[in-house]
Amino acid sequence: MPGFKKHADGIAKTLARGIGHIDRIEGQKQELFTLGCLHNRKNVQYHYSTKMGTCLVSNVKKFFGDQWTQEMEDAWNRAYEIITYYMLERFWTGNFGPPNKCVSVDAD
Repeated sequence: MPGFKKHADGIAKTLARGIGHIDRIEGQKQELFTLGCLHNRKNVQYHYSTKMGTCLVSNVKKFFGDQWTQEMEDAWNRAYEIITYYMLERFWTGNFGPPNKCVSVDAD
């Protein structure tokens, strides 16, 4: 399953960048929008994002073991929520620009 591993690695890297710069998430808006647009092209359904978040936080929790706290869980869930919001905001508006082209968020 090399494709799955590559996708999982991409998710982890995006999340790490997002968490590392959560106070400046606006600066990553274009990258997150592009990811959302690409997922839309692949017909990924919006509700998959909540399932992905649940799986992700559950696995991070396993990694931390006994060191895991409710505060950490809340922080990871909130970070995922913020990153997902920016990534998928165009799913709610349907504003993806021309077919097969992800337009800049600045084009609004």
